[in-house]
Amino acid sequence: MKSTIKEIVLKNGLRVFLEHLPYAEKCAIRVGINVGYRDEPPQIFGVTHILEHFFFKSSEFREMLEIFADLEINGIKPHGGTEDSTTEFWVTCLPKFLPEVIEIFFEVIGSFDYDEEEFEKEKNGVVTEIRNEEDKPDVSQVDKVLVPATFGNTVLNRQICGTPESVGKITKDDMINFKKQYYQPINIVIIVSGNFSERKTIKTIENTFGKLEGNFKNTREPIVKILGRKRWTVKRKEGINQVYLTVGAPILKFNQLTDEEIAVLYLWCALLCGGRSTRLTYRLCHKEVDTYENVSADLNNWGEVGLAYVGVEGFDPARFSKMLKAIFEEIRSLNSKLVRKRDMEIAKALFLSDYKDELWNLDFRTEEILKFVFGYVAYDFQNIVKVIEKLNSRRFKNIINRLISPSRSKWTVSVLAPPNIKLEKI
Repeated sequence: MKSTIKEIVLKNGLRVFLEHLPYAEKCAIRVGINVGYRDEPPQIFGVTHILEHFFFKSSEFREMLEIFADLEINGIKPHGGTEDSTTEFWVTCLPKFLPEVIEIFFEVIGSFDYDEEEFEKEKNGVVTEIRNEEDKPDVSQVDKVLVPATFGNTVLNRQICGTPESVGKITKDDMINFKKQYYQPINIVIIVSGNFSERKTIKTIENTFGKLEGNFKNTREPIVKILGRKRWTVKRKEGINQVYLTVGAPILKFNQLTDEEIAVLYLWCALLCGGRSTRLTYRLCHKEVDTYENVSADLNNWGEVGLAYVGVEGFDPARFSKMLKAIFEEIRSLNSKLVRKRDMEIAKALFLSDYKDELWNLDFRTEEILKFVFGYVAYDFQNIVKVIEKLNSRRFKNIINRLISPSRSKWTVSVLAPPNIKLEKI
């Protein structure tokens, strides 16, 4: 990562990373905790996600309404997220409000006093969230069909939110004890990016987060192998009439990919589904089918392993074989043939247009820095534009063949389909 990002380690081991961008109007702060759903004991699956829901609930410092009002009166909207190995919360604000945000975030981290009635209400809210997601085919397809089929015997075959049954059994004491174990300074990272006073920010963090105590460092077993991977899986779901198809291939050592390798994977996604004229989107939505489908190609990243996948949301079951054949033909084509110059130019233009917009997004910058700090990635997000601009078709073909195999045996086909619909394997 470029030296423009300054690292400071507090006496208690908490790390702070500051990226000063004087041209920015605002600043963003993100607090990351090195704990996620893969760290949960089986008896309290879902506790990490419940804790995320309690970031801005009532505590010994402020009532819930007071927390939100103190932020929102300054135009600040708080956000939180749970991943396999991290829990995060973040905001974007004007520089003058940053000290108060830091104080509120410190209270969120340092509080272990929660209202029992509020806890039970929030548990019910999480159960509702789980059931709502189960009702959405596009949400459940990757997380609940493809990922379990690809990583069946690893910790990744867990749902972030837990299950209605596991969440229902979690007590307030379970949540508090889990937080006390993992929310310790050596597991916490603070990222600030944008326009702010470095001196004032460091002082505020030292006067708040510097008070945290504890030296428990979270360590976990790596995902060494992909065990129990299925090549074909079909999940039947009541209440849907169409088929949802996703194919995916694991990418080992994702967190060791170079700038050039991650750039090639980004281009692979853009070449397939970056726009209406790109290969797979054009073929499925115009050339052969002449109807609209939501076609996408994307990457998932869990640090030491990643997943490249292509998905088609909601289509007539009678066209299943045609869809699957088209997907693998386009994937094999990118491995076996040089990409035409115009196709490469289109994919680069589409990707870079979006990516350059993201570089102006302070939330995006803090997220990328945090992924680097926690070891999810090794590449420098600030260098991707230059790398992609230099890539040519021959170099792309050489690298993509190292990263993604065109062989069907290396891919998992996952299908979400209505009951009693026969699907032909090809």
